[in-house]
Amino acid sequence: MRTICRNSLGATIQPIRPARSNLLNKQHTTSSNKPGKVALVAGDGRSIGAATATLLATRGASVVVNYLKNSATASKVIAQIHANGGQALAVQANIRDQQQAEALVQAALAAYGGMNRVYE
Repeated sequence: MRTICRNSLGATIQPIRPARSNLLNKQHTTSSNKPGKVALVAGDGRSIGAATATLLATRGASVVVNYLKNSATASKVIAQIHANGGQALAVQANIRDQQQAEALVQAALAAYGGMNRVYE
């Protein structure tokens, strides 16, 4: 039985399945030539999104933080990750808009060569 959820705007959300796309399963190579993980975190760099991005970075993932309007908050998260030796990038995009969502994924691919996880 499939679980259907609704987000805060009332839109239907399908459960996330493991990605089968080569784009999402590629591993990138860090500066030390070790395979790494890349995570895209949507959530404006606030509260849960900020905590998720920071935690993933401390566990060795390169993180792409998506924000809609508040670049200052996203920049603080990125600065904190960089200060702790992690890799991170902030990208503005409205993930409800298909073209902007695709541009967000392309920015992650351009920066890190792949993506392993997406968190909303």
